Amino acid sequence: MSDAATAPKVPPPEIKKSRMPAWGPPALRVVVVAGIAFLAWYVAGHWNRWTGAARYESTDDAFMSGDVTPLSAKVSGYIEKVAVGDYQSVRKGDLIVQIDDSDYRAALEQAEAGLAAAQATSPISPTRRTSSARSSARRKQRLRQRRRTSNAIRSRPSASVIS
Repeated sequence: MSDAATAPKVPPPEIKKSRMPAWGPPALRVVVVAGIAFLAWYVAGHWNRWTGAARYESTDDAFMSGDVTPLSAKVSGYIEKVAVGDYQSVRKGDLIVQIDDSDYRAALEQAEAGLAAAQATSPISPTRRTSSARSSARRKQRLRQRRRTSNAIRSRPSASVIS
């Protein structure tokens, strides 16, 4: 007798059927990819709301708190150029803004024109003004040396005249 005849018959192993139908894994992949795409779209659409809310403060009760950096200029005017960028560090003495100087140039030209007009209409010539100032200074100096001036005049400093 042969071995095959004497060996007991073993039934073939049962193939377990999965609970998921054959179309399940591909559909699950599509759902996962669609969910990830929706999540990316949502985050991209609302990103400015989350990050922008950190920069802009709003309130319903009209009280706010935040960092304020006061800047003050020694002169007023329109800004011609901003020399720094957003969130740039600056040090003492760095140029932050450049103020338009056309108003100041016009005021300087007007003052120079007024001075020239006053000098042109003055009855005393510039050389006579200088010689008059020199003689006045000499007179005051002689009086001080003789001590013939009042205490108020003596205590005032005398202006030196350039010869």
